Amino acid sequence: MNDEQYKRYRKMNADPIKCLYKTHDKKKNIYFLISGSSGTKYKVIIPTNGKISCSCPDFTHGAKVQECVCKHCLYVIFNVLKVFTDLKHSFFTRCYFTPDEVKTIHGSYKEILRKK
Repeated sequence: MNDEQYKRYRKMNADPIKCLYKTHDKKKNIYFLISGSSGTKYKVIIPTNGKISCSCPDFTHGAKVQECVCKHCLYVIFNVLKVFTDLKHSFFTRCYFTPDEVKTIHGSYKEILRKK
């Protein structure tokens, strides 16, 4: 995890972020509606190709340039899906999920749906 990613990780833990809604489509892409710290809503998408994205300005401008993901993506990874616990996971050097990680994410997502 580079310094810029770690800054976003700290912000994710400090800011009041929450998941308002989660759903998926027939192609197994997973969507999350996230309420940001200012109350603005953003869509985080984990498509089957593993290239996580967010509709927030930081993801589309700052995070991509700095080779990291935004705090909303981090929130989904660490707090909603709980797929990673290690800040040194190789995901943070590539910023996309491998096919095996996508399978793990789908398993976590199915488990969340069962608990509803």
